[in-house]
Formats: sequence, structure tokens, C-alpha cells
Amino acid sequence: MKILLCLFTTISFSLFAATAQIPVSGMTCTSCASAITKSLVRGDFQDVKVDVEKKMVTVIIPEKKLFSKMELDEMGTKMKVLIKEAGYQASDVTWTK
Repeated sequence: MKILLCLFTTISFSLFAATAQIPVSGMTCTSCASAITKSLVRGDFQDVKVDVEKKMVTVIIPEKKLFSKMELDEMGTKMKVLIKEAGYQASDVTWTK
């Protein structure tokens, strides 16, 4: 019973559309925002919003399905790689519902 409880508490899921908030450094203008958006869209992330003033990228994953923590971590890593490929530095991804 104790093992089952531990296993259950380490696996978490989200049943709602997931939203990623990613702080990005090196972004100074709308051209920067465009480069980041294009890179993320090419990586199959369609709902991308870039706030140059706040140096924040928001990506909404609209699928209303169960995402495991591992799936969210994999998507976050992919986003960070795509942002880096566009020439910018992404910090840790924060997920919200």
C-alpha cells in the first residue's frame, strides 16, 4: 500500500490546456519576438505569445488531454532548445493550467 501511494504521488497529470511561461534573455525588439515565434511554430507549437518588455514567452498547448509531468518536461525542453536555436537564452519553464 505504501509503495502504491508513493508511486501515485510522483506521477501528476493536467487535464486542462497547459500554458508554459518561459523567461528569455537577449530579446530586445519585435524582430527578436518574431524569430522566437517562428522557431516555436516550426517546432509545432502554434499558440505563441512573446512579450518583449517583460522578456517572457507564453506557449499554450490547447489539447485538453492528460499530460504527465514527463510529457510537460519534454515539451519544455523542446521549447528551450528551439528558443536557443533562434539565438536567445531561455530560463526554466513554468507550467500553469
